[in-house]
Amino acid sequence: MTGNDGTSGKLQGNPKLHKPGMPLRTIVNVRSHPTEKMAEIVEDQLRSHVTSLPSFVRDTMDFLNKIQKLKKLFRKVRYNSV
Repeated sequence: MTGNDGTSGKLQGNPKLHKPGMPLRTIVNVRSHPTEKMAEIVEDQLRSHVTSLPSFVRDTMDFLNKIQKLKKLFRKVRYNSV
């Protein structure tokens, strides 16, 4: 995993308009950066571990379904404690 191809990361910023003084939210583009390939390898290795965690949220629908399950659980707990 060696090579001299690549460029430095590009730093950009989006202003946080809702915050006083409008601080920047930094964004770093690391496309064609020398560590890009290494990051892909690490991501591939971690993916199966991360997706098996109970806290993993796949997408918006998965998030909404998990919230619904929690609401039902809380209602059940509250009903049983009365």
